[in-house]
Amino acid sequence: MLGFIDPIMVVPDEEGKYYEVIDGQHRLEAAKIVGLERIPAFVLPKELRNYILGFNIEKVAGK
Repeated sequence: MLGFIDPIMVVPDEEGKYYEVIDGQHRLEAAKIVGLERIPAFVLPKELRNYILGFNIEKVAGK
């Protein structure tokens, strides 16, 4: 994918039908704006969801 260095991170929902973006929401929105239909993603186990979200919150809080 041209222009993407870091894949977004997603976890499956409870039913396994959809994915929740836990890191990379802005990259996903930018991809939509420029018309990309696919971008690279790491699919993580849902057990890591809160850990990754907590890490992202700490980055913002530490500004």
